[in-house]
Amino acid sequence: MQSLKRTLTHNLALTILGKPRFERILCLLCANPFTRKSLKVGAIAFACLGALEEPELRIANLGTYKLWVNISEFLGTSLYFFGEHNEPFSAQLVSELIHPGDTCIDIGANQGSYTFLIASLVGKNGKVVAFEPQLDLGQMLKDSLLLNDYGDRLLLDGRAVYKNSGEKLKFYLSEDIKNSGHSSLVNHGVHVSAERVGIVETITLTDFSKNKTSILPKS
Repeated sequence: MQSLKRTLTHNLALTILGKPRFERILCLLCANPFTRKSLKVGAIAFACLGALEEPELRIANLGTYKLWVNISEFLGTSLYFFGEHNEPFSAQLVSELIHPGDTCIDIGANQGSYTFLIASLVGKNGKVVAFEPQLDLGQMLKDSLLLNDYGDRLLLDGRAVYKNSGEKLKFYLSEDIKNSGHSSLVNHGVHVSAERVGIVETITLTDFSKNKTSILPKS
């Protein structure tokens, strides 16, 4: 029976993926707690995650802001289909701690799930700096910046925050299609290898804050 259910949800996922109208319907059903629970539609959303073997970008609607996400990753699936953060308790804590007018830093922004949540909370009088050295993720962040017209409050930086500025270091790229978050300056052996690397420039927060174009408060 379980095998039959997996086959059914997998086939439904393949039918839905790439068809905007069907995807929108699934998003509406998954975002509604009643239909999600009663119809078990969440299983179809996660079957979409399992069916994808390449990055697949979508725009997730999070209410007060929108976000480009990769639905071949669990993070993107939660944001796109369910309209909610994949780390709800952390996201709730952030929402309680951040206030309009605050200045915040996101180091390792990834797809921007926290970056744009924070940017929506600080408002037009607040400032957010997001560091993300992975090029593909950096492009997604730029596209989300334009999507939300957050140029007045959000600054993106493609350098890696490190103990020294101006170094050129190897950046080990995640080989796990389901989690780009494994990318690191350190070859930690979890879904990274010496065969898939890039070179990134480093910056310290102290040096960043000294730059005249910085939106960080001067110490």
